Amino acid sequence: FGEVIPQAICTGPQQIRIGAFLAPLIQMLKIALGIVAYPIAKVLDCLLGEHITTRYTNNDLKALIELHTLYTLEALDNAKHTTEKDGFINDHGLRPYQSKMIKSIIDSRTGTVKSMISASKIFSLNVNTKIDNRIAKKITKAGFSRIPVYEKNDKN
Repeated sequence: FGEVIPQAICTGPQQIRIGAFLAPLIQMLKIALGIVAYPIAKVLDCLLGEHITTRYTNNDLKALIELHTLYTLEALDNAKHTTEKDGFINDHGLRPYQSKMIKSIIDSRTGTVKSMISASKIFSLNVNTKIDNRIAKKITKAGFSRIPVYEKNDKN
């Protein structure tokens, strides 16, 4: 009830007005409950120790992904853990192409663009272009994985 009822009441065209009306009440509740919660949190930290959040570096993440993928390959080769439940195949891990894609995403932050295509060689489509068989063949023949779509001028 603590989530469903407020969502039912505070949706619709009046949600901003309701939020603005209740903001001071929420601030007062935060202060009132914080007076009780803060000392309890400090006592629990002393008794149980502080919660340590694990932070992974990019190399750590890539290693975990690689281990998970190797585990998946080993499990599929040795035990054939593939099961079908509710129409979905569950093979307990990442496929090699998924692993490669995730690692490429992690590396994309530090990568540099080595070559760019000149504007005259870019294949693009107008937003109003109807995709029919002729256009689909042109797209396939162009050989690009991404095709820019422009609205007024293709030189932007």
